[in-house]
Amino acid sequence: MLSAVNKTFTVTIPHNVGIPADKAIIALEMGVEHNCGPVWPPFLRTNFGEFKFEIPWVNMNTSRGDTTLFTYKSLILQDNKAEVLGSELLYDLNAHVAKIEMNSTSYMVDFNGKLMTAVFHNVSGREIFQNASEYPYFDVYKQIASQTWYGKSDHICAHHDYDFDHAIVRPVTMSLTASDGLFPAFNLSGEVVEKGIDYPLGVAEIWANFTISAPTSCHD
Repeated sequence: MLSAVNKTFTVTIPHNVGIPADKAIIALEMGVEHNCGPVWPPFLRTNFGEFKFEIPWVNMNTSRGDTTLFTYKSLILQDNKAEVLGSELLYDLNAHVAKIEMNSTSYMVDFNGKLMTAVFHNVSGREIFQNASEYPYFDVYKQIASQTWYGKSDHICAHHDYDFDHAIVRPVTMSLTASDGLFPAFNLSGEVVEKGIDYPLGVAEIWANFTISAPTSCHD
């Protein structure tokens, strides 16, 4: 069982992930969304920084009486007020405005004075982006990214559809530091060092196209 921000839920980790059954995965998605918005009119599309703190493989009972696995989006930070408003009003996500800076080697989030900084390093011999199919361990992230997700309410859900056939990936190592209290109920303060996607649950830099669904009921 996991408890986070007034939520308690059960997590079921698939056998092929490679971590003990009594552990859970926290997925940190750090990126910049490019050319996001409606198909028409195109001038409404924007680029914006977005950070996601997610817990995948959360059990939820549906109205059909079965149990389905979802991703719980615990925290969304964006550097665009309009995007935050849309995330809150349309998808009922726990979204907030933050300062986000990203370049080729680092990612920084400043949320009300609480900081998170990630520094990335290329893996020797793996500097070139390749098709995602070249990295077998990337399948775990495909599972996570393909799951239906929810935020503050477990009644409003949506999903992303990623074009993984044309996604390109390269492994990077990451050193991450975070302020105390940035992620309530989770001990992520201090420094965390992670290997690249050549290893299970490693870090990857990804370029991928996607669409996002309209909000719908989680229990249909």
